[in-house]
Amino acid sequence: MTPRKTTFLLCRLGLAAALTASGFVLAWAPTAHRETSPTPRRTVERVKGETTARAPAATVTEILARISAGADVQVVADSSVAGAHVRLPAPVSGGTARQQLARLVRALPPGTSLHKVYLPSPAAGRPSYSGDDVAAYVAARKRLFPGAHERDSEGVEILGRRFSGARADAYVAELNLKPVYLVTNLAAYPAPKAGDGVGMTPERRLAMLRKKAMTLPSKEFHLEDAAAD
Repeated sequence: MTPRKTTFLLCRLGLAAALTASGFVLAWAPTAHRETSPTPRRTVERVKGETTARAPAATVTEILARISAGADVQVVADSSVAGAHVRLPAPVSGGTARQQLARLVRALPPGTSLHKVYLPSPAAGRPSYSGDDVAAYVAARKRLFPGAHERDSEGVEILGRRFSGARADAYVAELNLKPVYLVTNLAAYPAPKAGDGVGMTPERRLAMLRKKAMTLPSKEFHLEDAAAD
């Protein structure tokens, strides 16, 4: 080593010692590059003991459209739940249509229920029934035929009577009925008022209808037509 190089090395060591004594630390060896941002991870959530990847939220209407298309059944929701956003713990493509719907109902607010009714095909020009119309029918059926809605998964209910097996198949074929599933929250519907005729005798109800007919334009209400129906 030449005297010049020796002098340079001693100066460098002396500078390092001085900086160290002053509180500075020098790193002679280059450090490995470290990422400052964490590695992205899939967000997970725990639902009833199951850890699943977080699925994107969708409205009830969007989910029912997917179920209807996949199972070739008519499924509707009324205004009480149609716009709700749901994040399901499992893909809606798994299981039967009824299993998927039951899973959806459990993800919605308390009071939400699933109903299965048999109705004729919608009128010409209507691709499907309105969820609000079906909900009104289910609410009326509940009042007219108490208990008829409690066993929707068993057989076929027609005007409050339940049929099963070959007899049910015969009625469904003869009347051209199709199953329609409804997702609703009936708690959102007000209880019937005394003025709507529920609980009245036939005579009092007819009197109420006659009084109503006198106050409505003839195009809106025809007592003869109502009686004939």
